[in-house]
Amino acid sequence: MSVLLALVAVPFWHVRDQLADHTDSRRLAQAWIETEFPPGWTIVVPRQLAFDTRAIEAEGSHVTVVDLKSARDTSGLEQLLTGVRKPAVIMLPRWGADPRSEGQTLADALNEASRPWRVLKAFGTQPVLVNYPQPNAHGDPAFAIALVDRSGVPPP
Repeated sequence: MSVLLALVAVPFWHVRDQLADHTDSRRLAQAWIETEFPPGWTIVVPRQLAFDTRAIEAEGSHVTVVDLKSARDTSGLEQLLTGVRKPAVIMLPRWGADPRSEGQTLADALNEASRPWRVLKAFGTQPVLVNYPQPNAHGDPAFAIALVDRSGVPPP
């Protein structure tokens, strides 16, 4: 009886939110990187993901943090990656914009710039916002991990 009373008293969406998986995509990616890439690989991390790099650095990966929002297009993205130690992978956000202010054009351009890369694995559900002070406010930013060297180097 008390369970039925609790179900009536608590709105359905609150129960659904409590039962939903709240695992942060960055933690899932960290675990995947640790199992898939041997020490010595470079992981290019966009500043906008607020990814804690300490664990993967402790495992022997090299980390390069970049401001991907400044890339603007494919050539800008490639320029940011000039000099990155190979073999390397990059975390490519799925960009979005808060519709209350301008930014969707930039988000679309950044998504287009990321398209040519060979995606190995995707994580997260929430777009990384280009026009918001906290780009991944929901804690589950959407991004893909892709090879930096697109010349045919096979994944590990």
